[in-house]
Amino acid sequence: MSSPLVLVVEPHDDSRAIYSTILRHAGFQVHATACAAEGLRHACAHPPRAVVLGLAPQRARAMDTVRCFRDDPATARIPVLALSTVPRDEEREWMLDAGCAAYLAKPCTPLNLLAEVRRVIGG
Repeated sequence: MSSPLVLVVEPHDDSRAIYSTILRHAGFQVHATACAAEGLRHACAHPPRAVVLGLAPQRARAMDTVRCFRDDPATARIPVLALSTVPRDEEREWMLDAGCAAYLAKPCTPLNLLAEVRRVIGG
């Protein structure tokens, strides 16, 4: 059985590399991109078990990205985990209401990231 695929959509190069490395080290396959549109295209072609989404600084853009994943029938059931540098309860509620399966504050520890990914994919 092959390892689960996780899509990492993170605009910051260092964060994208760190989260991808953590996930690969834990045995996941990873596709990583800085671009939300590319991530959505990849998810449609190669559905991941989960999406780790680094949120853009603008809340409206972040919510639009989540809604794009939720509105596309090919990706609607894929759990999205939002990672944000703005750990406010209000933003957490907005992102969960927009359809995220989890909301984590950056910097996110490796153990927290892995625990949430495993939780949303059911393993």
